[in-house]
Amino acid sequence: MVQFLNQLRRLAVAIQGAVILVKHPSAAGQALGTGESGSVAWHNGVRSRLYLHKDKALGLTLSSRKSNYGPADLELPIRWERGVYQMNAPEVAAASARYGYTD
Repeated sequence: MVQFLNQLRRLAVAIQGAVILVKHPSAAGQALGTGESGSVAWHNGVRSRLYLHKDKALGLTLSSRKSNYGPADLELPIRWERGVYQMNAPEVAAASARYGYTD
């Protein structure tokens, strides 16, 4: 697995971009709200981890579960509109201000 992640890292450098690795959480990870599944090596091998889940109060939510370079407790509500997931601008602005991000 380490070799696989190293190859993805080399790919990201080569394209001067990012590689998004999508993984489905286990039933236990969903029930606990952690989004984890199986081996913790995946969690330890990446710089950040996001979890897209249904929240009873907020609806669909994108949550940060790990972040080496940013807030680890970020939660952004998301809505499905005309075939695209979108975030409300005021909520994104509030989250940006909360963590000191500016344009």
